[in-house]
Amino acid sequence: MSSPITTPFRHKSQRSLAVLIGAAIIAGCGAADPDSGSGAGTFIDGDSSSSASCELPAMRNWVNDNMNDYYLFSDQVPNVNLNDYSDIETLIRDLRVTPFDRFSYIDDAERSNAFFEEGEYFGFGMRLARTSNTDVQFKLINPGSPIDQFDVQRGDFLRAINGVDLNVITNEQIDSFLGTGDTVVSPVLTIQRGSNAAFDITVTKSTFNLQTVLATEVIQEGNQRVGYLHFLSFIETSAEELDAAFDDLAAQNINELVLDLRYNSGGRIDIAGKLAAQIAGSFVQSQD
Repeated sequence: MSSPITTPFRHKSQRSLAVLIGAAIIAGCGAADPDSGSGAGTFIDGDSSSSASCELPAMRNWVNDNMNDYYLFSDQVPNVNLNDYSDIETLIRDLRVTPFDRFSYIDDAERSNAFFEEGEYFGFGMRLARTSNTDVQFKLINPGSPIDQFDVQRGDFLRAINGVDLNVITNEQIDSFLGTGDTVVSPVLTIQRGSNAAFDITVTKSTFNLQTVLATEVIQEGNQRVGYLHFLSFIETSAEELDAAFDDLAAQNINELVLDLRYNSGGRIDIAGKLAAQIAGSFVQSQD
């Protein structure tokens, strides 16, 4: 295990840690893909061993019980008629407390465990953002992901999917072209870099290992050595990545740290604690 850096950093610039205010309810029976919490999403911005029945009435009760117990806003969950719901995905959306919670979702237990324990993610490995009325840009490319194999870069424009311009594409076409859940699809993406001519790539949605330390750097500013760490997600495989990153920063004698948590949507509390301890160094060493 990497030793913490013994000097506390004055954080010249730091984004707050995104705290999961909602609930990631894990269903062993399988459920819809929320396309969010991993930090490896694709489009524009419980106990898995439970023996509970997977029949719809039992699942509705189970979701409702979870939201009224473990949920941060459990005292504000609206009362709904469970018999009105033919699927649990719609139910959990209606139980979320707005405007505070846009994040709670239900996920498949096997897929969730593969992500949080092994760092395995199924997708394209891209994050997109609409930057103007006409432009959609790649804001994040996950290293080692399917789309990374084509040298697509942050800042490139996505112009069309399967020949349909993004300014006229419908949500139904997006779901069909990019797939939902575990559907393997190979859409044609039309990409433009700057003012250069657009080009097409065909990328297949597949499983890849998520890299969570995206970048480290040391910048000399006057007599200060400023370390930079871009961290994507709090999962078990992050532990070794953080050890290597902090060993490197410590060896370069930094005395300030910029912690970049853009696109980080949370994760394991033990990994968050590890990161905090490595930043605080000797001031929290041996403390609970």
